[in-house]
Amino acid sequence: MKSFVILFIALVFALSASPGGAALPKTTPVPDASPVAAQEAGLLAAAAAGDDDTVRDLLKQGAQPTILDDKGDTPLHLAVANGHEKTARLLMEAGADANAVSEEFGETPLFLAASLGLSKTVERLIEHGARVDARDRHLQTPLHMAVYQRHADVVEILLKNGARVNTGGGLHRITPIMVASALGSVDLVKTLLRHGAYVNARDDLGQTALYLASYAGNTEVVKILLDAVADVHPVTETQGQDALMVASAAGFTDIARMLLEHGAVYDRKDKTGTTALMYAGFNRHAEIVNLMLNRQSITMRKNEGEEEPQKPREEGKTGEQREEQNNEQIGEKPPTADGEGESKE
Repeated sequence: MKSFVILFIALVFALSASPGGAALPKTTPVPDASPVAAQEAGLLAAAAAGDDDTVRDLLKQGAQPTILDDKGDTPLHLAVANGHEKTARLLMEAGADANAVSEEFGETPLFLAASLGLSKTVERLIEHGARVDARDRHLQTPLHMAVYQRHADVVEILLKNGARVNTGGGLHRITPIMVASALGSVDLVKTLLRHGAYVNARDDLGQTALYLASYAGNTEVVKILLDAVADVHPVTETQGQDALMVASAAGFTDIARMLLEHGAVYDRKDKTGTTALMYAGFNRHAEIVNLMLNRQSITMRKNEGEEEPQKPREEGKTGEQREEQNNEQIGEKPPTADGEGESKE
């Protein structure tokens, strides 16, 4: 028995001492972070916080302004995103890339500056080579961003520096003037038209600026677009609806009146077989219904007048005089939608 115990103790000792034994492995100490890594982390943090003194010191120590954080943003992205314009300038002067693209959204710093309305930073970025027509992962441009946020001064800067005014972007390839029209921004619509925006551009759904303005009830924008010769007839790809249909359904009387005066058709059917007149009736918009019924009555009277038999010859007038009178009558303008004769501008 004694010899057995001694043998057992010897066996345990041998196992613990052998390389394959059960003894716990020694832990390897984690080396300290390198000075370069510390500089990079410090620069990213300082840029995001707008700590100009620290940014300046780290740059002097050799920190690179082109480093990326775990989301693929540079110190310049972080400075601009947090509205630190002076910090952004320091980084650009130190060689930060104005066209660096973030990994998450595919945005350059110019997108962020345009979205936040940082006009001075927008100008500096362009001076440092930022591309005004860069596109993010959704194919939007900095101009889209500025219009979405209604930054009129940034829109002007971008357009004056060559931004393309008719680029489609976003899920349905919407153009900047469509965005401005949907938002009801009169000033932006005027600016974009002045810089050559195509008033009848259509997105992937067949929507136009006029359709979107009519849908949203933006009366003043609708007037501006019609004055710019917007087409009242295009229909959407999904429902086959035009601007008059959506305005009539929503009860936007002034918009419906303007569209009718510019030739919109009140009895066209969409893909459900519904007309603008029916939409107005279903939703009890009596004034719009009356506008359309008056328009229908005027059209019928006009057609009947064109088919009227020739009037008897009047006594005392030569054939030349009668022909001149007839020409004058034919040249008279038909009454407007309200039945009061020629419309007044």
